[in-house]
Amino acid sequence: MSRESENATREPNQKGFTLIEVLMAMAIFAIGILAVGSMQIAAMNGGASARRSTDAATIAQDQIEKIIAGNYDDLAAPADAVVNGRYSLNYSVAEQDLNGDGDNDAKNVTVTVTWPDKGGDRSFNLDFTKVLNING
Repeated sequence: MSRESENATREPNQKGFTLIEVLMAMAIFAIGILAVGSMQIAAMNGGASARRSTDAATIAQDQIEKIIAGNYDDLAAPADAVVNGRYSLNYSVAEQDLNGDGDNDAKNVTVTVTWPDKGGDRSFNLDFTKVLNING
């Protein structure tokens, strides 16, 4: 029996792994690590996108609170504003007659915050109605 054929056959009591088994295990492990790495990147991107959406909602809510605290007669749509260098803030005002008497007694306000994101601009809209005190 030649030396090569002796090395190619394993005796039943020998322990250990062949080179092919080790390489296959390393390949499977590497594929698993790459999958975990790509999931981590996706999670980080999702977290950053959620943070930007939360920031936009906070900016819109702050603007609404300012409008609510202001005088009804002074409420008009301003020019666009840039907040924190990344977000664009705009709101529109539409008057409405709630009781049908021909006088406008409510203003519908839509606050829009827009920001650049991967794949294009994203926006967050928040609507509310400010009513004139018609009881007195």
